[in-house]
Amino acid sequence: MRRLLATCVVVLGVLGLAAVLAPEGATAASAADDDEASAREASAEEASATVTAQRGTTEALLLDAEEWAKTKIGRIYTTGTELKTGTRSYIEVSLDEQNGFRIKGTTQVKVEKIYDAAEDETGSVIRLVELQVVDGEVNARLNQLPDDVRVRVVSPTAVAGAAGTGFTFSFNKAENLSLVKVIESSVVVEALDRANKTIKVEALQQVEATPWQGGTITATGRGVLSEKVLGKEFVERFRQKAEDVKVSVTATAPAPDDVADEQQRRAASKTEALDIAHAKLSAVVLGLAVNEFTTVADLVAEDEALGQKVYGLIAALAPAETTFGDDDACTVTLALDMKALGEALDQDVGGVIASVEEIAKADYLKKFGARAAITTKRAATVDAQRRLAEKIYGSVIEGGRTLEDAARQNGRVRVTVQGVVRGAVVEEEHYFSDGSVSVVMSCPGDQIAANHGAIVGDTFLSSPEPAVINDFMDYRVMMR
Repeated sequence: MRRLLATCVVVLGVLGLAAVLAPEGATAASAADDDEASAREASAEEASATVTAQRGTTEALLLDAEEWAKTKIGRIYTTGTELKTGTRSYIEVSLDEQNGFRIKGTTQVKVEKIYDAAEDETGSVIRLVELQVVDGEVNARLNQLPDDVRVRVVSPTAVAGAAGTGFTFSFNKAENLSLVKVIESSVVVEALDRANKTIKVEALQQVEATPWQGGTITATGRGVLSEKVLGKEFVERFRQKAEDVKVSVTATAPAPDDVADEQQRRAASKTEALDIAHAKLSAVVLGLAVNEFTTVADLVAEDEALGQKVYGLIAALAPAETTFGDDDACTVTLALDMKALGEALDQDVGGVIASVEEIAKADYLKKFGARAAITTKRAATVDAQRRLAEKIYGSVIEGGRTLEDAARQNGRVRVTVQGVVRGAVVEEEHYFSDGSVSVVMSCPGDQIAANHGAIVGDTFLSSPEPAVINDFMDYRVMMR
């Protein structure tokens, strides 16, 4: 995933008086001071926000104030208040007991509308909450919105609208890239460049939006050891029984600098290391090959229930090994039995022939040889190019139509896409202990914008694809 900026400024204006459920490890709300009680009374009739949990460096700048002050859990902040967090920090903000947002430490958000009167697509009067993500990520936990309330999360390239759901909305300002991931229910995502350029995103799916001009489109391909190329005898040397095969990842997280107690430091670093490990494991599992042309991600994309089984299996995993350093940094190892994954998928994962973990290229060459490395990487590259083409053709242009629909009527579109895909470059390559190789390839959208701007518009809006969950702490909270 792309790294975002390490500081956060949030302009708040959300109406809410009660707490949302705090995630594991978050600080619980405490009794307010006398001045805070006065602030509550003064702001009870105003648009306001309640901070219900926080971690790390968190400060508030009240409207018309000149100096920043440390935030306090339980205090209500009125419209126009700014909140600022440091690295590895977050703030929980509530709408009411069932609905709220988790604003991460790499985020800048401005709340544009606070229960403003508006009309929905049917003409019915609703109350609208609108947040603008300037940079970073917001996790929305909308478990039970009132019938007349709608929530919109906006970036410079897209809008996500929900009447009640759990989703994340991130915007990378440096890359001008919006990414919407839906955990449960569904969200309608709209590109801002033209009317009717929308797509409905179901649970465990994600879409992205970025300008064609100056934007970058990426896709990941995977290759497995080929019996046809390397010979059956070569491949059979690495086969194991399913019950002996595991998918394994290791992750390390440092202890927080602002905590002195050893037990608390270790608890915090373990929680973060586990979250990183679960995210890494999900990325590896989604990329596993079921056969030469199908990955676990492809299966999950076709069946939401299957996706919930796979993510539930990963989320429930306890660490196989946990160690702490002298500085209280935690390293955890997660291992998923291939047999359990096969049972969740209700089929064998045929491409996996040995325990799976990422290894160095030098170790791959030592185990499998140069011929396997070259041919398997080539297969992964071809797969990535195929997926890039599918992603570009699947981009939404307007009114439910995709670029593929336009290509059927305009042969020049297909020629352009083929040229763009052939010019794609490998950004990352990863080698795995089962002999598989994955590559991440990217291509610019400039050529498509230059040749077919009238057809595609200004914004690339992808069709839904399987979500890669990167925050399992939030996933578990949303799925409660």
